[in-house]
Amino acid sequence: MHVFEVNGSVPRDDTAEELNESPSGDDTAEELNESPSRDDTAEDLNESPSLDDSVERLNTSPSRDDSTEETDGLFAEDWLADLRDVPVIPGVVAGGVAWLLGYLLMAALFFVGPATLSAGSTVERLRGIGVIFYNAQFVNGAETLSAEGVQETVRFNLILEQTVTSVPEPVYFAIPVVAILAVGAAVGYVALEHNAEYVTVPLVGIAMVAGYLPLAVAGAFLVELPVGWALGTLVLEPDLLEATAFGFAYPFVIGSVGALLGYALKQ
Repeated sequence: MHVFEVNGSVPRDDTAEELNESPSGDDTAEELNESPSRDDTAEDLNESPSLDDSVERLNTSPSRDDSTEETDGLFAEDWLADLRDVPVIPGVVAGGVAWLLGYLLMAALFFVGPATLSAGSTVERLRGIGVIFYNAQFVNGAETLSAEGVQETVRFNLILEQTVTSVPEPVYFAIPVVAILAVGAAVGYVALEHNAEYVTVPLVGIAMVAGYLPLAVAGAFLVELPVGWALGTLVLEPDLLEATAFGFAYPFVIGSVGALLGYALKQ
């Protein structure tokens, strides 16, 4: 029998030596012992931020409601500051002056100017002029006839219904506008501060309403003009509801524009 020797094969003694040099079971156990244990891993997890801490951090962060409330507070402070800059008392006085000035200009148109009005006494004439003054602000007059227990009301505007006049219609309508505009401009020029906000200036019109509106309502009763007629008593008076509405609108709109003009001239 022939025994063949395989070239490059490892002798049995060398193989045993390599096996002895490979890591033993004790070394493997030692490496396992040196790896992070389950307790260490649990400790690391405990030291990491917990869910409660995250929730607490979210709760302590500024919320959207707080930001909105802060913005609303700043807006309210700015609005109150603008209101404090409004010349309230001069505006109220200016409103009353504007109404009286408009009525006096209308009366001057009849007593001094070319306008005519057929009326009896001076008081009746002044009341008739008052009705026309309201008509000039687009407040209709109410003509109420009471006869034999029957009452009938007809609305009219003497300015629009007149056919022949020596004074053009726009002159009548311009009188209250010019009066309010001039007084509003005077308030804006004299009473407003140099550094007033342009948002504040139109609020002068609100202050003028407080002085103009009471006179407009009271005047609607004062200018009632009873006229004796064969069939009964005829009463001419401004429409109270319209007098109230236009008594608010005229000083608010025109007074605000006048205040803006006066403030612009002041700059």
